[in-house]
Amino acid sequence: MKISFAKTLVCMGVSGWVLLMAGCVSTPGSRVDWSKRVDLYTYKQVVDELGEPAFALKQPDNSVVAEWVVQKRPRLTGPRISSNPDAFIHGQPVPEEEVLIMTFDAKGKLIDCKRVWR
Repeated sequence: MKISFAKTLVCMGVSGWVLLMAGCVSTPGSRVDWSKRVDLYTYKQVVDELGEPAFALKQPDNSVVAEWVVQKRPRLTGPRISSNPDAFIHGQPVPEEEVLIMTFDAKGKLIDCKRVWR
């Protein structure tokens, strides 16, 4: 049985689309509006929901600043065009992360939350 070239292309296209959509699924932490949980959540509750932070730093006043990476995605840079012909750069994938930066007081209560892409 021969499979036509068109059917092969369709199958490849559908497979590519499925993989792309699977890679774009966000994690639970990226859907939550954490700013609404300030003064309500504790460090333990956040860890229970998001897991251990990627980074945590205890401050001299015993407060804690912690970061959770909630989503990663590649970003393409370029192509850029310049008056200098040597300045043309082809697109390069650059990793980009959505990070939640949360601050907890000395008792472990969430007192600040910022969402940044870097």
